[in-house]
Amino acid sequence: MRLAIDAVAANREIRTGAGEYAFRLLTSMMKETRPSEEVFLYTEAPLGDFWPTLPNTWKSRVLPWSLHGWATARLTVELLTQKPDVTFFPSSAPPLFSPSRRNHRRASVATVHDVGFMRLPQVYASSDRFRQRRSVRRMIKKCAHLLAVSEF
Repeated sequence: MRLAIDAVAANREIRTGAGEYAFRLLTSMMKETRPSEEVFLYTEAPLGDFWPTLPNTWKSRVLPWSLHGWATARLTVELLTQKPDVTFFPSSAPPLFSPSRRNHRRASVATVHDVGFMRLPQVYASSDRFRQRRSVRRMIKKCAHLLAVSEF
C-alpha cells in the first residue's frame, strides 16, 4: 500500500495545535508501519532537524512552490501523477482534485479539528466561517474516512 501524507503543518518548528497533532501522530505512525507499506511525507521544504529518522519505508518528498495554494496546485499535481492508495490530510482539508470517496481504488482521509465556527458563529469573522464551512464540506464530499479529535 502507498500512503501519501500532507505533512506541511507538521514540518513547522513552531506548530499550531493541528500541526502539533499531525507531528505527534506521524511520529507515532512511524513505529507502527508494516514493511509492505510505503509512506510519502509531502512538504514545501525539507524536513526540519526535529524529525526523528524516517523508517526505511518512509520517504520525504519536497514539493517546492513559491506561490499561494501549494496544496491546491503543487500537491494536486503530485497526487494525480503518483496515485497513492490513500492520501491523508491530518491538518488541512483535501485539495479540490484529491481522490473522491467514490473512487474505489484510491481514498482520502482527513482530520476535522474543530467545528466551533458552526456552534459559535458570532466569534468568527464571516470570511473565516465561509472558508471553514467550505473546507468541512469538501472533507465530507471527498474523504472515505474522517477523524475527529474533539467532541465539539
